[in-house]
Amino acid sequence: MSTEQTHAGGGPVKNDEAVRGVEAALLGPLLRSQVDDWLHRVLVTTLGTGLGAVLFREGRIDAVYGVEDSGGRRLLIKVHRPPVDLDARRVVAQAQHAMALAGFPAADPLAGPETIDGHVVSVETLLPHGERGNGHDPTIRRAVAAGLAEQIGILNELPDLPALVGRPPAWCRYQGGAWPTMHDPTFEIETTPEDLRWLDTFAQAASTTVLSTRRPDDLAVAHADWYCGNLRFSGGRLVAAFDWDLLTDATAVVAGITAGMFSAGTSAVATPPAPDEVAAFLIEFEETLGRRFTPEEQQAAAAGASWNLAYAARCDITNFAGSDVQPGSALDLLDRNRQEYLSLRW
Repeated sequence: MSTEQTHAGGGPVKNDEAVRGVEAALLGPLLRSQVDDWLHRVLVTTLGTGLGAVLFREGRIDAVYGVEDSGGRRLLIKVHRPPVDLDARRVVAQAQHAMALAGFPAADPLAGPETIDGHVVSVETLLPHGERGNGHDPTIRRAVAAGLAEQIGILNELPDLPALVGRPPAWCRYQGGAWPTMHDPTFEIETTPEDLRWLDTFAQAASTTVLSTRRPDDLAVAHADWYCGNLRFSGGRLVAAFDWDLLTDATAVVAGITAGMFSAGTSAVATPPAPDEVAAFLIEFEETLGRRFTPEEQQAAAAGASWNLAYAARCDITNFAGSDVQPGSALDLLDRNRQEYLSLRW
């Protein structure tokens, strides 16, 4: 394929500038046309097709490309940030395929993870974009809660899956106490400001409560980052879920961790859920799941949500260094409602 990449309309690429951000970090100092030539090579190698057009390029951790192949199919190509646990990525692909077959709005993996020119890539179907949703809207909240319960039900049909799931991301790793190794080294956890030491104590208490109340005999597998930023909606209905990593834990803990973060990444409001929204999410999750949590499971779920909020608040300390705490942030909400979160029952 020539370095003069053409779009679907047949015209040459304009502004053939050097790639930046995550593209440059993963692929090196290349021009866009050079990256597009490489994407063509990926499609030839994995699917035996070619690149027709690049529809979009984005990504925070992985480099993500929406493309149309030479046959008109709309696909998503991911270049994964190293190091990559290939076994874990294969398990994610297995889970996505099962959900796609069941009609859940998850992309169906078509190829990969596969190493091409030293880069681990995956190719999957491109889902409809839909619209971003505001998780503080009760209609969107119900759709997110129901989507979590539905995916758990589908993945429960794969009884060997929980044992295969790899290590979850940092914001799900409460097992080590107050703080795990953070997902980004810019978030420093060694020194907590004196007036915020309560957060260390709170996170430790939440961790201890989860560990003492979770049911290890009731494991669920679900999206480890199930929040509005990774979801799209149409008419209040969930139509697409992106950026799949997996979490396996007790059902109540999975629901609780998600309840602590589901509203993040919304279009208009980026604040975490207030205590009453956490409780409402968990009630709606139970309704779709088809059963109520026991009192002990409610305690585990509330503690899971509290620990996840504490993790976000710990990130806020770095983000707000030298400035006022943002109203409605996790740090602000926990400072004002910490006991209410931890003692939530419904």
